[in-house]
Amino acid sequence: MTERPTAPRNSTAVPEVLAAAVLGVGIALALSALLLLTKIEGVSRLPMPLGAAFAAHLFGQATLGMKGLLAVGVGLHVGYVATATVLAVVVLGRRLGAVAAFGTALVLWVVAGLTVLPFVGWGLFGFGLGTPAALNVLVVHAVYGAFLWAGAWVASRSPTAGPSQVPATLSDARLAAQR
Repeated sequence: MTERPTAPRNSTAVPEVLAAAVLGVGIALALSALLLLTKIEGVSRLPMPLGAAFAAHLFGQATLGMKGLLAVGVGLHVGYVATATVLAVVVLGRRLGAVAAFGTALVLWVVAGLTVLPFVGWGLFGFGLGTPAALNVLVVHAVYGAFLWAGAWVASRSPTAGPSQVPATLSDARLAAQR
């Protein structure tokens, strides 16, 4: 009996999805730290981080207090950035280059500008707070695009080593590198 060749499936493997989730969480935490730092230093034109403003509208500022809002806001931010990153990796796969990464960031900016920003009372695309605030939101999404592009580039260049491919000793690793 002969085996029929099968067409390669166009699906994303579970390790790729997990790597995308780790990438998304890493990007979200890096962006959260960057956003909090810009707020502390007075560079940000937003009254509070968007995740915290969203949490305030969902749960009420008096219910959680400012520290609680920041914690819940970071949690929400990590959740939706990780989800967006996983979706980008699953949908775009190996085509996740610069254009696709910045395109993903642009789509997220449009979605946030039409839904989340008006929901928290900042107007369409944040223009209710003025042009500098709206540009602040656009720049943050552009930074996400850069992080997504860089992370996808690094992930696509890293070989995934299974247990049988991991060198047992440092000398084994040197021998493998010399080949």
